[in-house]
Amino acid sequence: MKERSFFYFRSIDESEYKNEYERKMIEDLKYKIINEGFKVQNFGTPLQLADLVVEDLKSLIEKDFPIKDSTSPIEQEYQSQIVFARSRSQIYVGGKSSFETLDNYLEVIFFFSYLFLQSKLIQ
Repeated sequence: MKERSFFYFRSIDESEYKNEYERKMIEDLKYKIINEGFKVQNFGTPLQLADLVVEDLKSLIEKDFPIKDSTSPIEQEYQSQIVFARSRSQIYVGGKSSFETLDNYLEVIFFFSYLFLQSKLIQ
């Protein structure tokens, strides 16, 4: 709990206290917080406070949700298989007319391959 709690104390002049009682109460509270072991930081301006808060929140987020530097070879292979499968699952081969078109194309290819081989054998 203490490593996830932050206290920010504004630096104030003695003249800013309304009276001695208020100063003593605030100083006692600060003393208790420090003695409990909480992280305490002092700031002078609202911009300094904003910077401190952002820095502390970033460190907590990075600690709770670390960025993976690299993936294992198994994870890389898995990802490439997923990408490959997705790219192949987007293809649509229509009904009978699509198969007829493919068959005609293959017949032409085989026919010319056959002619080419025949010409090589005759030579």
